[in-house]
Amino acid sequence: MSEGVSIKVNIAGKEYPLKVSATERDDVIAIEQEIKENLDELKSNYGVLDKQDLLAMFLLQHMMSNKNNKNNYSEDAEDSLHDKLKDLEDFVSKYLKS
Repeated sequence: MSEGVSIKVNIAGKEYPLKVSATERDDVIAIEQEIKENLDELKSNYGVLDKQDLLAMFLLQHMMSNKNNKNNYSEDAEDSLHDKLKDLEDFVSKYLKS
């Protein structure tokens, strides 16, 4: 198992100390950069300067995106399950007829 490393993550100008596994370190840094870029884009697009407002806007966008992705995944999983059940039904029907 990877040993934990301590890092500082800067979100909207405030540093947060974190202890993560060595394998997660690069992912955390990439996410930190992605958050910064998203906040900068919101600031530019909407002229919002308050960091708390920017964070709230980012959080809302992020949650809506996750909700849409989750709904798409659920529909895909449901379709896949339906197809598998149909295949199973066909298999059982053929088996019982033979």
